[in-house]
This record gives sequence, C-alpha cells and structure tokens, in this order.
Amino acid sequence: MGTDKVELTDGAKTFSAVLRAAKATAMDEASSIAKTDGIRQRIANNDYNIPGVAVAEKILGL
Repeated sequence: MGTDKVELTDGAKTFSAVLRAAKATAMDEASSIAKTDGIRQRIANNDYNIPGVAVAEKILGL
C-alpha cells in the first residue's frame, strides 16, 4: 500500500494561518461580548459591586 502525501502552497499555508487567527479573534470577541452583557445585566439589577481596593489595585497594576 502506498502513502498519500499532500503539499500546500505558501499561499494556502498563509491563508490557513490567517483564517485560524480570524476565527480565534471572533471567538475572543464573542466571549468578551458575553462577559460584557453579563456585567451590564448585573449593573441593571444592582448586583454589581467591585470593592474599592480591587479598583485601586487594577489602576496601580498590582
């Protein structure tokens, strides 16, 4: 039995890499939107509370 072999052109490899990056970005964006919507809902329900210390630590990069 022989061995099958596939060779991709440089253009096909580049296209594949760009497509993977675009899909990853879209998934990250969808995740960010879901997180933002959750926070927005918590704010609307008055259930969102961040301690001042946590805000200060983020500002200071701690």
